[in-house]
Amino acid sequence: TAQAVDTFRTYGSTNPVFRITYSGFVNGDGPANITPPVASSVASVTSGVGTYPITLTGGSATNYTFVNNSGNLSVLPASITVKADNKTITDDDALPKFTSTISGFKNGDASTIVSGPVYKVSPTYYKEHPGNYTITPSALVLLNPANYNIVYVSGILCVLEDHQSYDYRQDSLTAISTKPMIAINPGN
Repeated sequence: TAQAVDTFRTYGSTNPVFRITYSGFVNGDGPANITPPVASSVASVTSGVGTYPITLTGGSATNYTFVNNSGNLSVLPASITVKADNKTITDDDALPKFTSTISGFKNGDASTIVSGPVYKVSPTYYKEHPGNYTITPSALVLLNPANYNIVYVSGILCVLEDHQSYDYRQDSLTAISTKPMIAINPGN
């Protein structure tokens, strides 16, 4: 009896080399004394998550009759990572448009994003409150969600204080800021 051994792989990967176990040999015979069957599966790199048969065909031996038993190939979800991109603003700014870097797609599936991700900032951001805030992505919607486990990684929103100080001088007022320098001459 030849038995295809159950195995697994992730979505988007090639099939592993299928293993076969044998039983029923006598007189010290073993796999070296036969022409083994060929193990194959209809699953390809584009086959979605699920279970596919591993079939055995052929095989021959002078002193044995083959009984070929199928096994199962389990295609498991691949992992993708959604990493919120870090952003920097000043405390006078509104929240920026948040973006993510998404990695790990297989088979050109980046084009299967239906919507998302969406973002939450914590703690809640208010103008005039400098500091670091956490940007948490979530809710990425895919056309074939079963093919992926989604791992979300937070980013940082760095809110800088918008310092403006003024240096009064006899003939001019110079504003010094984190923004471009402005010089004003009141007498001209």
